Amino acid sequence: IIQSTVFSLHALLNYNDNSEKTRTAIKRAVDFLMKHRIEDAKGIHWSGGIYFSGGAFAKNRIVWKSDAYTTALVIEALAKAQKKGLL
Repeated sequence: IIQSTVFSLHALLNYNDNSEKTRTAIKRAVDFLMKHRIEDAKGIHWSGGIYFSGGAFAKNRIVWKSDAYTTALVIEALAKAQKKGLL
């Protein structure tokens, strides 16, 4: 759900719609992501979503998840939201 939220957030940020409805959706996505951050000795990061799947043939036998990839997506979205003045 973290990765789906950040993908949606990226789409909303790229949409360039400044309506109240879009700004509210962006704020809700940011709030959700910040609520689900993990703070530990390593710093702040997010739990990884699926980075690669072997597809239907492998039937979930080959699935790689990446905290680093998901965290990078979140940081990129947060930076874009801040640059647009939405944070």
